[in-house]
Amino acid sequence: MFLLVFLVISVALAIPTFGVSLLIFFFVKNWFDNKAMSSLLGAAVIAMREEVSQERHHINRAAIRKVFSRFADGPPEIRSLGRGGVTLYWGLVRHPMINNSQVFSVRFGYIPRQGTTNTVFVKAAPGVNREVLSADDLIAHSLNPVASSSSSEFIDRSKPKTDADIRTLIEKIANSGRTDCKLPNLQYGRVGDFVDEYSNGTEYFPNYSGMRFWIDIGESEYAVYVENSDPTKEDAGSVSISAKLVGAAQQIA
Repeated sequence: MFLLVFLVISVALAIPTFGVSLLIFFFVKNWFDNKAMSSLLGAAVIAMREEVSQERHHINRAAIRKVFSRFADGPPEIRSLGRGGVTLYWGLVRHPMINNSQVFSVRFGYIPRQGTTNTVFVKAAPGVNREVLSADDLIAHSLNPVASSSSSEFIDRSKPKTDADIRTLIEKIANSGRTDCKLPNLQYGRVGDFVDEYSNGTEYFPNYSGMRFWIDIGESEYAVYVENSDPTKEDAGSVSISAKLVGAAQQIA
């Protein structure tokens, strides 16, 4: 918003200032874009170190594109999610001060202004990481890592007794098309143990709030989102689960 207002003022003053106001505008915009780009790269470093997606505000699309124009061999892959202006940018980046100057994968999820600010979600991982360089896990959830729905009905209130029961539960949730399934008898720690044993890749959110993981079930791979209903209870909290079929299994038994 600041840059837009500044641009309007600069255009209005262009003639009386002989274009000096426009030069000042482009100087300020370039400074702002560079600062925003540095913020995005800093978020990528934290995302790699903590294995948790980061969130930044007041970042424009120009700053995202500048990350790739400065530090990537080519333009980013761009994917639009619906009509709301939500856009994903991902690609391989190499920065002399990040990841020991080795290439890393980064994805920026841009959400347009909502009220007074826009939001960018940053996910990154060392090397070439298929979880980062794709949109499969976000298309159905519009960048919401833990989808919620107060009207969602329970698919199964009973506590899963075996790992096979949890696999079946994930399949049923994915096939139902629901964005949220509340499971008051399933504990967050139990899901964590299951994930440690079977997942293809996992991302934990801060303070026991939730996790996202990918898992092969039969010949299919599923993206699964888990929300801890009471993070203060840590592993003892009950969970809500969302799941989506994303493709063929990575390792077919």
